[in-house]
Amino acid sequence: EAAGEDWIGTEEFYEICSGEAKPTREESYKQEIYRVHLSLNPNETIQRDAMEIMNQIVHHVFRLLAAEAGRFATQEQRASMTEDDIERA
Repeated sequence: EAAGEDWIGTEEFYEICSGEAKPTREESYKQEIYRVHLSLNPNETIQRDAMEIMNQIVHHVFRLLAAEAGRFATQEQRASMTEDDIERA
């Protein structure tokens, strides 16, 4: 057997192949939030809970904007959103 192939056929192998082992990756805006916070308040830190709340707010606003821009694209009978759709949203 080649090096690293001894796990083929194990339970872990079948979980990975079936797609159950890898959790879905969720978008996070924490790095961007931290950079903005640091530029505005260079001598202060931000608590983990506060960062999580800010991340949820940004994620929610992004989804709302994307949904509204998608509606504009649908009204114009286009398959993809344009910059104008996003601006209008």
